Amino acid sequence: MGSIDEFFPKLERHLIHYPQKIIIGDGAPWIWKWVESNYPGAIEILDFYHAKEKLVIFANQQFRDDDKRKSWIKDKTEKLLQNLVEQVISELKSLRSKNELSKEAKKKTIKYFTDHCERMMYKTFIDKGLLIGSGPIEAAHRNVLQQRMKLSRQKWTIQGANTMANLRCYRKSGAWNIIKSFIKAA
Repeated sequence: MGSIDEFFPKLERHLIHYPQKIIIGDGAPWIWKWVESNYPGAIEILDFYHAKEKLVIFANQQFRDDDKRKSWIKDKTEKLLQNLVEQVISELKSLRSKNELSKEAKKKTIKYFTDHCERMMYKTFIDKGLLIGSGPIEAAHRNVLQQRMKLSRQKWTIQGANTMANLRCYRKSGAWNIIKSFIKAA
């Protein structure tokens, strides 16, 4: 339904009224470049579940024993939730890789955590009442858009899909009275 270049202006017109911007992202460099160039000073949060996913990928390559793997993941997850990302990085560096896959996963995880260290202050974010994951946003997408747009036998033109998406957003956000006033005025 369009490129990112078409999407951003639509998104940005809704962001202008918020004095403090908080952006949750998955670690893709283009997201953070966009935030830094358009919203300097915004709070940037690396999606917690993407960070945990990196730990799980590494642990699956490193530990054969299920209990040991689960325990290791739990320990590192708890440390991430306590703002101890640098300790997790240090512990990863000190672990001897069991095989080539483990070595590669370890290298990627260390780089990912090092690149996003300041975006992984999860305890700080939680203490401020901020979300650390994109789950609620993704759930809203399913509830607001997909639930209506992906019904059986639905076929949409781009214009029809955009119109329906806009109507659903007004309806689900409690702003349906704006639509009613447009209809009455017409």
